[in-house]
Amino acid sequence: MLYEVDGQPALEFYRDYIGDIRPSPAYRLAVFEPQQESWYMRTSNGDYDETSGSITFFADIPLNSEVQVVHSDRDQMVDSARLSMLQALEHYPGNQPTIALFFSCTGRMHVLGTRAKEEYKILQPEMPAGVISGGFYTYGEIAPLRPDGDTQFHNETFVTLLLGVE
Repeated sequence: MLYEVDGQPALEFYRDYIGDIRPSPAYRLAVFEPQQESWYMRTSNGDYDETSGSITFFADIPLNSEVQVVHSDRDQMVDSARLSMLQALEHYPGNQPTIALFFSCTGRMHVLGTRAKEEYKILQPEMPAGVISGGFYTYGEIAPLRPDGDTQFHNETFVTLLLGVE
């Protein structure tokens, strides 16, 4: 639960940016932890308390982190699935993967709505011939933000995992 941001109730902070709209996956937080170079997303599960001004998220937001309200761009979200595939191929340590597994956050599905099926379609042209693929929606993903980085819990991401025998 997020209670306060810059000394004001979290719900008030949220409403300063998005107006009187209920917290949702469409308006998530970019979290910048102290002393870290990268950032990650935290998504509200939609629960909030008018009295305390708190908002419930799917995972913790570390104390003293900086946060920024961000809005989803559906075109960029769909394209990020393709980019995930390209990054996985670029860093695949073998010659040819045989299996591709895709993990898309349910928060993305809620934001994309009827466009959710485009995530899989857009990465198809990038997939090597003969690769068997599958995947499912998740409630957060566990992966590094960049190759050789520390693994962390994320919200609203699309993760591609390539497997093969070399």
